[in-house]
Amino acid sequence: MRDSRKSVYHTGGADGLIMGVAFVIVMAMTMLSIRLESALLSIFSMLLAVPGIAALAATLLRKRYVENSYRDAFSSLWMHGITMFVCGNLIFGLALYAYLRFIDPGFLVRETLEAASIYSGLGTDEGEHMATLLHSMVDKHLLPTPISFAFSMMWFGSFFGCMLSLAMTFLVRMVRPARHIK
Repeated sequence: MRDSRKSVYHTGGADGLIMGVAFVIVMAMTMLSIRLESALLSIFSMLLAVPGIAALAATLLRKRYVENSYRDAFSSLWMHGITMFVCGNLIFGLALYAYLRFIDPGFLVRETLEAASIYSGLGTDEGEHMATLLHSMVDKHLLPTPISFAFSMMWFGSFFGCMLSLAMTFLVRMVRPARHIK
């Protein structure tokens, strides 16, 4: 009898597409909340980002585990999660780069200056020092380029996803029917 299970990389890549779309939605909501200065939209985007992404990851991992009749090894399921997050972050990185390069090229400078203003408003020596450093970074063109910022966020998301997948894999494998009949 032939085993008809799909490769962990195949399903991870397919689920990575879903994850990538979710990342782009979170990014769009976050950028919109910054542009509109909306606290409610900011809270909504944080809820999408933190518990929303974790729930989506758990759902996709659980789906694979059930489809394979609870036979996936821990390492196989974890690799599915890693692949899913790496592929999703590739999509996110492309979208973030496009946004920073073509849609809002002044975003990094504007947000750095906004942070400098907040630090300056603290009224402390440390706050003034930080504000001066941020202004200096802008003046000396030391901010990251859109591509380097996008790559940094992509790698951060992939690492975070790897760790989240580890936890989610553990949880997904814990919940299993008492008796599984094929």
